[in-house]
Amino acid sequence: MANYNAAVPGNDTLSQAESSIQFEESKCSAFVSSTLDMVKMMNIVVFQDLDTTLPNDFKLTRNTDPVPVGYTKIWQGAFLIIDPPRSPTPTNVNVIAWRKN
Repeated sequence: MANYNAAVPGNDTLSQAESSIQFEESKCSAFVSSTLDMVKMMNIVVFQDLDTTLPNDFKLTRNTDPVPVGYTKIWQGAFLIIDPPRSPTPTNVNVIAWRKN
Protein backbone atom coordinates (compact mmCIF):
# COMPACT_ATOMS: atom_id res chain seq x y z
CA MET A 1 0.00 0.00 0.00
CA ALA A 2 1.26 3.43 -0.89
CA ASN A 3 2.28 6.21 1.47
CA TYR A 4 1.38 9.84 0.95
CA ASN A 5 2.00 13.16 2.72
CA ALA A 6 -0.46 15.61 4.23
CA ALA A 7 0.22 18.94 5.93
CA VAL A 8 -0.87 19.74 9.49
CA PRO A 9 -0.46 23.47 10.23
CA GLY A 10 2.04 24.43 12.90
CA ASN A 11 -0.45 26.96 14.27
CA ASP A 12 -2.82 24.22 15.49
CA THR A 13 -3.10 23.23 19.13
CA LEU A 14 -2.19 19.64 20.05
CA SER A 15 -5.89 18.77 20.13
CA GLN A 16 -6.49 20.31 16.70
CA ALA A 17 -3.48 18.46 15.25
CA GLU A 18 -4.77 15.19 16.70
CA SER A 19 -8.21 15.86 15.16
CA SER A 20 -6.64 16.59 11.75
CA ILE A 21 -4.80 13.27 11.84
CA GLN A 22 -7.93 11.41 13.00
CA PHE A 23 -9.91 12.99 10.15
CA GLU A 24 -7.32 11.84 7.60
CA GLU A 25 -7.40 8.34 9.12
CA SER A 26 -11.19 8.27 8.74
CA LYS A 27 -10.49 8.01 4.99
CA CYS A 28 -8.87 4.56 5.42
CA SER A 29 -5.34 5.78 6.04
CA ALA A 30 -2.96 5.24 8.96
CA PHE A 31 -0.49 7.69 10.49
CA VAL A 32 3.11 6.59 9.89
CA SER A 33 5.38 9.49 10.88
CA SER A 34 5.89 13.25 10.71
CA THR A 35 8.65 15.72 9.87
CA LEU A 36 8.90 19.47 10.34
CA ASP A 37 8.90 22.05 7.56
CA MET A 38 10.39 25.02 9.40
CA VAL A 39 10.20 27.26 6.32
CA LYS A 40 6.42 26.82 5.95
CA MET A 41 5.96 26.27 9.72
CA MET A 42 4.00 23.05 9.30
CA ASN A 43 4.13 19.34 10.00
CA ILE A 44 4.46 17.03 7.01
CA VAL A 45 2.64 13.88 8.09
CA VAL A 46 3.12 10.56 6.30
CA PHE A 47 0.07 8.31 5.99
CA GLN A 48 -0.26 4.79 4.64
CA ASP A 49 -3.25 4.15 2.38
CA LEU A 50 -5.17 1.16 3.80
CA ASP A 51 -7.57 0.74 0.86
CA THR A 52 -10.85 -0.03 2.65
CA THR A 53 -9.61 -0.66 6.21
CA LEU A 54 -10.07 1.79 9.07
CA PRO A 55 -7.21 1.85 11.58
CA ASN A 56 -7.73 1.56 15.34
CA ASP A 57 -8.17 4.84 17.27
CA PHE A 58 -5.29 7.33 17.27
CA LYS A 59 -4.06 9.66 20.02
CA LEU A 60 -1.37 12.35 20.03
CA THR A 61 0.12 13.41 23.38
CA ARG A 62 3.08 15.32 24.73
CA ASN A 63 5.93 13.01 25.69
CA THR A 64 5.40 14.09 29.33
CA ASP A 65 1.72 13.05 29.39
CA PRO A 66 0.71 9.71 30.94
CA VAL A 67 0.51 6.68 28.66
CA PRO A 68 -3.11 6.29 27.46
CA VAL A 69 -4.55 3.03 28.79
CA GLY A 70 -5.00 0.43 26.07
CA TYR A 71 -2.73 2.19 23.52
CA THR A 72 0.65 1.28 22.01
CA LYS A 73 3.27 3.83 20.99
CA ILE A 74 3.68 3.96 17.20
CA TRP A 75 5.90 7.03 16.77
CA GLN A 76 7.67 9.73 18.79
CA GLY A 77 9.21 12.94 17.54
CA ALA A 78 9.01 16.69 17.03
CA PHE A 79 5.73 18.39 16.11
CA LEU A 80 4.95 22.08 15.63
CA ILE A 81 1.98 23.24 17.70
CA ILE A 82 0.78 26.33 19.53
CA ASP A 83 0.09 26.10 23.23
CA PRO A 84 -1.79 29.18 24.46
CA PRO A 85 -1.12 30.86 26.77
CA ARG A 86 2.42 29.40 27.11
CA SER A 87 3.26 29.71 23.43
CA PRO A 88 0.92 31.59 21.07
CA THR A 89 3.36 30.96 18.18
CA PRO A 90 4.31 27.56 16.71
CA THR A 91 6.69 25.69 18.99
CA ASN A 92 8.65 22.49 18.40
CA VAL A 93 7.22 19.99 20.94
CA ASN A 94 8.20 16.36 21.55
CA VAL A 95 5.04 14.27 21.07
CA ILE A 96 4.07 10.60 21.02
CA ALA A 97 1.58 9.03 18.60
CA TRP A 98 -0.46 6.15 20.00
CA ARG A 99 -2.64 3.44 18.43
CA LYS A 100 -5.44 1.66 20.33
CA ASN A 101 -4.70 -2.03 20.86
